Amino acid sequence: MYLDENLIKLHLEVQTKNELFSLLSKEMLEKNLVKKNFLEFLKKREADYPTGMQIMEYGVAIPHTEIECVNRSQIYFVTLKTPILFRNMVDLDEKIEVKFVFLLAMNQPKEHLNVLMNVMKLCQDKSAMEKLIKCDDKMIAKEILSKNGIQ
Repeated sequence: MYLDENLIKLHLEVQTKNELFSLLSKEMLEKNLVKKNFLEFLKKREADYPTGMQIMEYGVAIPHTEIECVNRSQIYFVTLKTPILFRNMVDLDEKIEVKFVFLLAMNQPKEHLNVLMNVMKLCQDKSAMEKLIKCDDKMIAKEILSKNGIQ
């Protein structure tokens, strides 16, 4: 199981991706899900290989690190109250206004590929994405994600 309602934040208010990464990494470290170097590697990987995407009208980011930084595989799902900028993974000069973040912390080599496929499938489901952006209840968000293969 990768998805825990305690690792879902809805309408989170942050100003930058570094603020977001610091907040989420700190919580994951406190739960012993990741190692101390997780935040450092997360920031470096995002700088080297941006994860921002425009899928339909939704700005989505799927940041992640190497498996060596992770103790237990988890997904941290976040909707943002106000979009924050991520570099586009396809056009590195373009910035994407992101409102959905799927922070992947996987400790097995092939896990992230399956999760990525399910996240991409979900992001193309306009109805599910609209429900998630309006959702105020973590359990309902978890149910929507689970129904779309993100468990």
